[in-house]
Amino acid sequence: MSAIFIVGITNAQNGVGKSQGSMQKQDCSHFLSDLSVEQSEAIEVIHNKMKADVQPLIADIEIKKAELKKLRTSDKSDIKAINQKVDEISGLRVQIEKAHMASEQEIRLLLNNEQRVEFDMHIIKGKKGGKSHAKNTNKMHRNFESKQVQSHNK
Repeated sequence: MSAIFIVGITNAQNGVGKSQGSMQKQDCSHFLSDLSVEQSEAIEVIHNKMKADVQPLIADIEIKKAELKKLRTSDKSDIKAINQKVDEISGLRVQIEKAHMASEQEIRLLLNNEQRVEFDMHIIKGKKGGKSHAKNTNKMHRNFESKQVQSHNK
């Protein structure tokens, strides 16, 4: 489940303000077999808490990205200030990633052995939150930014 909703948060994180719809509830029942009602409800609680914890961080990233753009395009740009803003954004992203990992581990504790193996394999294969997803998300974000620049230049 965490691997699934990491997608929404990661999308929102990388395309902050553009992908807020991605943070909607995501269902892991398509790859986890036999979730009980209790498990589903507990996973929903974990998901909602993580989402509430991460949303302010995502908003902060958006603000810092705007500040970074201002610094980068200033007549007298200051590389130290630019680097400091990059570090601030990176720190927020680390906090988001840690929240994902914590919720993922909470969810794993709710699963029986068979479900945990399915969940872990989903992560290992890089689906919805693994390394290959991160690469695709970053690529999508770069493409989105490129299209924004192109449309702005018209």
